[in-house]
Amino acid sequence: MARKRASSSLKDKVNKNAKKHADDPIQMGRVDLPPGIRNGKATLTKCYFGKSDNGEFWRAEGSVYHPQSHEGMKIKGLTTTRYQSLGVEDFDKAVAFITNELKKLGATAEDIGERDLEEIMEELVEAEVQFVFSTTPRYAREDLEIEKDENGKPKKGAKLKPKKGAKPTGAWENWNGAIEDEEIENEDDEEDDTEDEEDVDDDDPDDEEDDFEDEEEDDLDEDDEEEVDDEDNEDEEEPEKGDKFLYKPPRKRKPIQCEVTLVNKSKETVNLKDEDGKIYKAVGWDDLQLDDD
Repeated sequence: MARKRASSSLKDKVNKNAKKHADDPIQMGRVDLPPGIRNGKATLTKCYFGKSDNGEFWRAEGSVYHPQSHEGMKIKGLTTTRYQSLGVEDFDKAVAFITNELKKLGATAEDIGERDLEEIMEELVEAEVQFVFSTTPRYAREDLEIEKDENGKPKKGAKLKPKKGAKPTGAWENWNGAIEDEEIENEDDEEDDTEDEEDVDDDDPDDEEDDFEDEEEDDLDEDDEEEVDDEDNEDEEEPEKGDKFLYKPPRKRKPIQCEVTLVNKSKETVNLKDEDGKIYKAVGWDDLQLDDD
């Protein structure tokens, strides 16, 4: 049977409307994370208050970077989510849930007690906070049962459990806290060791960066080397959260005063906030200037 063709007028109409959507972002659809993930790792990408047809809500999202896959399913790049509706009877309980999730991501009690939550959330996203997450099986309610005693009554302290043969319909997601700088540093070191294993001097791996090209420097005696090391240690003051420095942003003529909001020791960078609240991310320690005032 011959295939019937669409009318030329319809094709013209489709082509005309298609041009309106040529630059639309591709919508791939959401792929849910599978249950059973332990010690998963993700980077915070969104954290905000929003409004939908179902009412107002709070939502946070993270992009998974570890593991690459789980039980044969690729999960790197998928999204893990925390959500709380604000249109609930127990509003205080909902807010307590949100503040607890923010603390997991690194917000302090002082931050939450004194600052605007949206400002805190923006800083956490700007800082690209990395955190640990896990997933557990989620079952349909009709597939759950509670353990009962010989009289057919629920046992004391018994919890709902899946019926025999029941299959999960999805996964519950739980965020287990931010990864500390030291843990991130250790991860970076492990990756570096793997990539540069052939270049490491087995006799003294800590001195990779101390290879002097100038022969005269190689002739330094032990006393001179100790003196140089002491001077270097005196100059190396690591910035801390809350410290204030002068920083000259790109295309600015003069440095401006900023406060450190996040320190990444492994990369020797900081996130800064100026007096107007603007965030500068991943600023190198060498770009910080002491404020003499």
